[in-house]
Amino acid sequence: DCLVNPERSIPKHITSVTRITDAMVRDQPTFHEIADEVIGALAGRVFVA
Repeated sequence: DCLVNPERSIPKHITSVTRITDAMVRDQPTFHEIADEVIGALAGRVFVA
């Protein structure tokens, strides 16, 4: 598991549900920085969200 920096503030109602705060993601990579890794991990798999 890892956190990704969304490059914007996390709304308070989202933090209340997930317990993920702006401070927790501040120094994490952005999706752009890890996109190739994510794409590689999902290659040939079915992704359901």
